[in-house]
Amino acid sequence: MRDGKEPKVENRRSVVLDFDGTVTESDLLDRAALEFGDPAVYDEVEHGLDGGRLPLREVITREFEPVTAPLEEVIAWPSTRRASDAASASSSAQPRPTAGTSTSSRAASRS
Repeated sequence: MRDGKEPKVENRRSVVLDFDGTVTESDLLDRAALEFGDPAVYDEVEHGLDGGRLPLREVITREFEPVTAPLEEVIAWPSTRRASDAASASSSAQPRPTAGTSTSSRAASRS
């Protein structure tokens, strides 16, 4: 701007992927396990993680064993949810509950 001209602004986008809930409101692994897997298995192993009876690796493995959806469908799923999640967030002033209730447990288990 020294010459009085506005700097050229490039349209850049960033993609942030957070699979353990450390920087997002919702844990993508939890949401995918609930959407495509078996919620009963999910609840069972999450309680095992929270209670210290199961290691994180076993929890994630068991949560995703019941998933039978094609990989392409699971990969595409977060981008199809983005628009509806954004609309829900903008229409509510209250924080939205997340699908996973043990995000802090996972983050703590990894440290």
